[in-house]
Amino acid sequence: MNSLFHKGKKAAKLILAAAAAAVLFAGTVWAATPTAVSGSKGVNSREGFENLFDGSVGTKWCVRAENPYVIFKLDSPVSITGYTLVTGNDTKQYPGRNPKSWRLYGCNPSSDPDENYGGWNLISTIVDDTVMEGKNSKGYYFGLGQAAPAYQYYMLWVDDKNGIMQLSELILEYPGGSQVLQNAADGSKGVNGTEGFGNVTDGKASTKWCTSSSNPWVVIEMSSPTSAIGYHLVTGNDNSQYAGRNPKSWRVYGSSASYLPDPYDGSWVLLDTVTDDSTMQDVNATDFYFGLPQASDSYRYYLLWVDEKESAIMQLSEVAIAYEGSSFGFTGLGNTTSSGSSSSGTKVGLLCGSCAGRGSNHCFVCQGSGMAGNHICSNCGGTGQVKCMACNGTGYVP
Repeated sequence: MNSLFHKGKKAAKLILAAAAAAVLFAGTVWAATPTAVSGSKGVNSREGFENLFDGSVGTKWCVRAENPYVIFKLDSPVSITGYTLVTGNDTKQYPGRNPKSWRLYGCNPSSDPDENYGGWNLISTIVDDTVMEGKNSKGYYFGLGQAAPAYQYYMLWVDDKNGIMQLSELILEYPGGSQVLQNAADGSKGVNGTEGFGNVTDGKASTKWCTSSSNPWVVIEMSSPTSAIGYHLVTGNDNSQYAGRNPKSWRVYGSSASYLPDPYDGSWVLLDTVTDDSTMQDVNATDFYFGLPQASDSYRYYLLWVDEKESAIMQLSEVAIAYEGSSFGFTGLGNTTSSGSSSSGTKVGLLCGSCAGRGSNHCFVCQGSGMAGNHICSNCGGTGQVKCMACNGTGYVP
């Protein structure tokens, strides 16, 4: 994961960095996230340390404490090889909020430790960091000289910062870890300089990709090869005011190329086709999930290619690849949060894109008629409808 994502065509190369690297990524993040134990309180109840592990760059830990810290744990001890700190989603607007100097510790106590526990072991020290920049939702990877001993509990302790500090995510890297970062690596130009394809992986519904291209496309680069089970398309922030800007027909591809492929590259493998979609509605900042017919092979790159738009202009605020166990979150309009789970941990359903929330689809045997020849269709019992497999008949996906 120690790589820089660069925009380019077929000849683009992945540049490896020896120490720290930056990656932009979306609200879709990883499957097995750590659990927050304790830490310094946020500036308000919505910006606490728990946000570091919620799987969304649309939320953040924003803190005033002189030496902010957070303690978190994994299900079992693991030996990490590095970690990533991700800037807040408004760091560009409010610069100077990155940590400057910090330490990372690990331990294996018999019960939850506090910051004064005597068994903490130093893993990493950064002094007067010059790597992290004042950019939104940007991840910076800090590699260790060698793999650390296996610990179940970890603590990030900040030694130096400016008045207010913020981070959106803290990610550990270890063998077998399921942390996957996503970056809009290339795509069709936006109608202006502020509405380009890069907005679809910034974790914010308040920004969008708005394009007048005849066949808009965007390539999503994963930080490691990942098997997709579906994908999320989020409508623009003003779709209700400017109707008819959703994609109408599109295809999704995967590629395991060793370079960043352009949309005409021969390595693309077709994964899904949607024609004359009637699922996506003219609503603002709403997530629609589309399940793949079957889990794909593991690909480094995914391509969304739009064959037909509803009008001359098309827009999307977020695009994300879903994989087994993944969560998807983004900051909605009015700074509300959509992260797939409530504060109590109960799953909140996202509208199923395969059945538009109905929980059922037309029977594929009788094509919704309820009759097979002169007999009642045995597949649907004459109802013309069968349970949607993508959401298991609930109308929502977790």
